[in-house]
Amino acid sequence: MWNYRIIKKKGDNPAEDSYGLYEVFYNDAGDVSAHAQNPDITGASVKEIKKTLKLMSRDVKKCISQLVTIK
Repeated sequence: MWNYRIIKKKGDNPAEDSYGLYEVFYNDAGDVSAHAQNPDITGASVKEIKKTLKLMSRDVKKCISQLVTIK
C-alpha cells in the first residue's frame, strides 16, 4: 500500500526545518517501510503545502477544458 504523507525534515535549528509531501510505502504490518527520495511538493510549513495543493487543484479545474497535448 502507498499514499502521500507530509514529512518534516529537521534542520540544524528550527528555522531550517522543512516539510515535504512524499509518496510513502507501507509493509504488510502497516508500518512505513520507505518513502520517495524527493518530495513532490515542498514548503516551509504544512500550511504552505496545503496552499500549494489548493492552487494546483484550482488550476487543474480551470485548465481541464483547455487540455494541451504534446509529443
